[in-house]
Amino acid sequence: MRAALFAVAVLALWIGACLAVPTTRECFFGDPDVDAANRMVASGELIGLLPKDVPARFGEPRTGRFGADLHYHLGPSGGFCVDSTWLLVDLGAEGRVARADVVTD
Repeated sequence: MRAALFAVAVLALWIGACLAVPTTRECFFGDPDVDAANRMVASGELIGLLPKDVPARFGEPRTGRFGADLHYHLGPSGGFCVDSTWLLVDLGAEGRVARADVVTD
């Protein structure tokens, strides 16, 4: 009897945790902005751009995190959307994109 009560309690806690964490379609099926950023990084398309020329779909750049010059929040990352996906951009001497990468925190 105790084992059954324990199992029900664990199940109730797990369901509660699942309901408390936001889930969206993007969490399970991917986000178009993340896919676009991955393609642009892989192709080198962002290299040489001025920050103002980085596609507006990624939003306003932020500074001061991840050790990158600029970072863009792309959206939730996988599963229950606990983590986020970011586009990191390092600028070269001329202020143009010298390096870009997509990471998850």
